[in-house]
Amino acid sequence: MAELWSEAGKVVLERELWVAVLEAQRDLGIDLPDGVVEDHRAVIDRVDLESIRQREQVTRHDVKARIEEFCALAGHEHVHKGMTSRDLTENVEQLQVEELLAAHRRLSDLLAAYPLRGLKGPVGTQQDLLDLFDGDADRVFLVDEAAEPVSGTLTTALVARSVLRREPGAAIVHNLICGRVVPEVIAEHGGRAVRTRVGHSFIKAVMAEEGAAFGGEHSGHYYFRDNWRADSGLIAALIVLAELSASGGTLSDLLAPFRRHVASGELNSRVADPVAVIEHVSRHYASSPQDRLDGLTVECDGWWFNLRPSNTEPLLRLNLEAGDADACAERVAEVQALIDAVG
Repeated sequence: MAELWSEAGKVVLERELWVAVLEAQRDLGIDLPDGVVEDHRAVIDRVDLESIRQREQVTRHDVKARIEEFCALAGHEHVHKGMTSRDLTENVEQLQVEELLAAHRRLSDLLAAYPLRGLKGPVGTQQDLLDLFDGDADRVFLVDEAAEPVSGTLTTALVARSVLRREPGAAIVHNLICGRVVPEVIAEHGGRAVRTRVGHSFIKAVMAEEGAAFGGEHSGHYYFRDNWRADSGLIAALIVLAELSASGGTLSDLLAPFRRHVASGELNSRVADPVAVIEHVSRHYASSPQDRLDGLTVECDGWWFNLRPSNTEPLLRLNLEAGDADACAERVAEVQALIDAVG
């Protein structure tokens, strides 16, 4: 699947289509020199992306550059006759989508036929990765080869990197309690990070406003512009599997560059007056930068936290991140003491 959607894979698909059209034209009686089809077929897999890019700088047309490259390799100039660029690109993209849908159907069939029964462990099952979908597969949670859960922050960072490799400069949306590695990775790969409130309605609205290619939440929801900005655990899982396949390693190896900070996870406190608690905590950290996009977010030296009321329960939710486990535990205790003092 990764090869099919790669830049080189798309060139191969185009060439296969050109050769199929040549064969059909020959069968219909169009006069073609001997060996034209065979010579083109022989070089289908010889893809030099740099050579194509150089040709495109001259032609100023991507399809024309790929035509010239294929003709030069084959030694003939007969491909693409009677075709438009749209004929080529739309047929190739349709094939890519058909393969993606076929993979989606195979995965759906597997989930239906093989219900999740748990992990036996990396030795017993030799699994590098286990996907856990909720009932309607709009979310996905990952477990690595050591049976360690993968946070939504790490999955968001990985999928964002994959999206930006295909679409440099794209806007990527994340909710404000995703870890700092998410905006860091987006910036490192030339994307534009857009921070939002927690909740699918906010993320979808901001994606529409910003034209964002992808949106991720810590809670396992992943939204894709080309899926009508709806969340899909299946698409996210396919992207992770493609990245894992391309890496040749384990999931923990793949995620290692993203494990830069330590997060507390979401910690809930039942309080009588959430607003009073938030104001008390805010006053305590008055010297630190704060915002009220969703609850209270405070940026401290080397750590940060968000404290917000639950939308569905009488709870305050604390998410905190620091540089290491000891610092995280120390800061959680500090903020929790402030909550308990009022709550």
